[in-house]
Amino acid sequence: MEKIEIGRIVSAIGIKGEVKFYSFSDDPMRLADLEYIYIGKDEIKYDVENVRSPKGNTAALKLSGVDTRNVAELFKDKPCYIDESMLAELDDGEYYIKDLIGLSVFDAGDNLPVGTIEDVIQNTAQDIYLIKTCDGAEVLVPAVKEFIKDIDIKAGRISINFIEGMR
Repeated sequence: MEKIEIGRIVSAIGIKGEVKFYSFSDDPMRLADLEYIYIGKDEIKYDVENVRSPKGNTAALKLSGVDTRNVAELFKDKPCYIDESMLAELDDGEYYIKDLIGLSVFDAGDNLPVGTIEDVIQNTAQDIYLIKTCDGAEVLVPAVKEFIKDIDIKAGRISINFIEGMR
């Protein structure tokens, strides 16, 4: 089963083994619904004991078997994963990054192909789409309604309203 990266461990918190988790989701408390997560490139499974104190995209996370600060510090900068089947249902107009990467990009003005989405950069203000154009250049587009006109995951395409100087 495919694993999906959902965030990273940022640091240890306190002396009882809690870690600060940065969520790629806009709601880190979604972790509270999970029984377990996988941590690190080796994807080692840990039971989620507690999730508390969300602040922005971060939350304090208590994992089974992690009971001291020294052990918690070993998790710093480690990616966190879940099974794809554990992904939460999204509302209309919400998308997982994994579904956006690889979409064909079209200019909303003339409907001509521009390139593909290569990455989604998560910024505190808004996500940024990294687009590799048909001629190999890279373009950054803020994921805001002024620029993003239509996303059709099933058709594998996104229409973007490019402004002068953007590409």
